[in-house]
Amino acid sequence: MAREFPTGANAFFAHAGVIAALNQATGWTLSVFAYIHDNNVRPFFARYSPGFIFQYAGGTALNLYNAAWLGGPAGIANNAFNHYAAIANGGSSQIRINGGGYVTGDTGGGATGGTFKIGGRGDGYQMYGFMCEAAMWNAVLTDSEIRALSRRVSPAVVRPTALVGYWPLWGNGVPEIDCSRTRIPIPSAGGTVPNKAYAHFAGSPMAL
Repeated sequence: MAREFPTGANAFFAHAGVIAALNQATGWTLSVFAYIHDNNVRPFFARYSPGFIFQYAGGTALNLYNAAWLGGPAGIANNAFNHYAAIANGGSSQIRINGGGYVTGDTGGGATGGTFKIGGRGDGYQMYGFMCEAAMWNAVLTDSEIRALSRRVSPAVVRPTALVGYWPLWGNGVPEIDCSRTRIPIPSAGGTVPNKAYAHFAGSPMAL
């Protein structure tokens, strides 16, 4: 199952207190599956502004902002589910697609301020398509852990002691539930995010 994100105003999720647990000193990881309909800028996660942004950048690339921009690897196919991961760790920040090809660079220091958002930035840029298995860790995940996530292993069993947010995005209610130990449901940002799910996410995540 995956949550549909339409093009209506503020049709994404936002919560002011969700990411208080992220620790810039130890680094953090973001992970999500997304199905993107077009070639426009489509955010996955944001805490803006100032803060961080992890998004599809249009064309075939990703980018990550964490005080500076890091351009991601190419090879994204629209109208198909792909796994995207971002690791912010000072000078060794990374962006990964489907557990494989990645780019490494320096995205700068701490990213603070702003409301945490899934599927939007709050400045007109929003997701258009489907997302599921959105998660974040207060830790730098290993290559093998990122590959496991890309192969649909549930975030709930990947470094669970560092998991500070896990929203399956089932698309059957608002707010969306948080299945991490933090247990912070994330509400709509004010627009209409319809209770509509994409039921054909190939290879459902591993059941617990």
